[in-house]
Amino acid sequence: MRGKIAVSVPLSQRRLQKDYQELKDCKIPMVGVTAVPDENNMNVWHANIRGPEGTPYKGGVFHLIITFPSDYPCSPPTVELSTIITHPNVFGTSLCLDML
Repeated sequence: MRGKIAVSVPLSQRRLQKDYQELKDCKIPMVGVTAVPDENNMNVWHANIRGPEGTPYKGGVFHLIITFPSDYPCSPPTVELSTIITHPNVFGTSLCLDML
């Protein structure tokens, strides 16, 4: 009798699947924020953030590309802005997360 072959899923993939499921199952909606993994690569997510009321960013929709490293969650993701924005923590398309 042949045994089943176990397929090992990397820790980062399991964690990202768990994180995504938590986002989908969230009881309290995240107003103005969406994030979904790329259909071909779970390590790349696309996110949109609406500019908050009462700020110069009101009415804006800011697209982000979040890339998770293969050793996530031990190493942080990188965040790239696809929308041009003037902000002290934004340098070109890079977001300086160290300051946030």
